[in-house]
Amino acid sequence: MTVHVPLKLPLGACWEITADAYDSTLVFPALGALLAGATDMYIEGTNVADDVRAIYEAHASSGPYLPEVQTIWVLGGTVKQFRCRFDASLLEALSAAAERHAEPELMGSLFGYRGEQALLEWPKALSGPLWVAPEVPEERVRLFAATLRDGRFEKLDGG
Repeated sequence: MTVHVPLKLPLGACWEITADAYDSTLVFPALGALLAGATDMYIEGTNVADDVRAIYEAHASSGPYLPEVQTIWVLGGTVKQFRCRFDASLLEALSAAAERHAEPELMGSLFGYRGEQALLEWPKALSGPLWVAPEVPEERVRLFAATLRDGRFEKLDGG
């Protein structure tokens, strides 16, 4: 049985990070520090390049895909979902792939989990706001936001 978890971080207390632009070559290395303790990364996309898909398959982890599908419209393809071990080698491989691929060829949505707990929900990965669990220390959120062009963050109270 597959368990699906809808977006929940932006509905409660969390950190919200926004920016004018996201440089994926800088985002991936910074994710390691932001999400220290994460165990899994969930990726969704419709235009994932073959060599990027191979990266996800090489870092695959077993178990259900927890987040709900975030892609509403699919034009000429299917939604692909990947569950990967969250580790430095995955982030290094994605950073290298980002040097030669546009963001849609990397992913459409990105989620970071520790076990079944969402630490990061980014339904419009590399282009829209992202939400980080409130237990992630402010200093890590601040450092991550600093890697983005005009990166900003605020604590949402969920109310």
